[in-house]
Amino acid sequence: MKRSLPIALFLLGIAIAGAQAKSLKAAGKEVFCQNRASFPEYLAVESNKQFKYHTVAGCRQVAKGTRYEVLEDNVETGMDKVRLFVWPRPTVGYMLTESE
Repeated sequence: MKRSLPIALFLLGIAIAGAQAKSLKAAGKEVFCQNRASFPEYLAVESNKQFKYHTVAGCRQVAKGTRYEVLEDNVETGMDKVRLFVWPRPTVGYMLTESE
């Protein structure tokens, strides 16, 4: 009995955590950066043709159909903390979605 209670609580915790994170697919218009402070630089580089071959470390345009999970929903700023499922392992960072 003493062993079964911690095991049951552990399994319940896993089930609740799995139920909270819903897997979504990107539409292809989202921008992902591992560091929230990199968004202004990335957006400036992407909007200026002069910096066509310049990249910002940790930032990218998310490919259409890429799976991700929202970890923290931030409606005020439009930047959600997400886990992006890309090869070879999932990456945690921030996603900026295009408002419709």
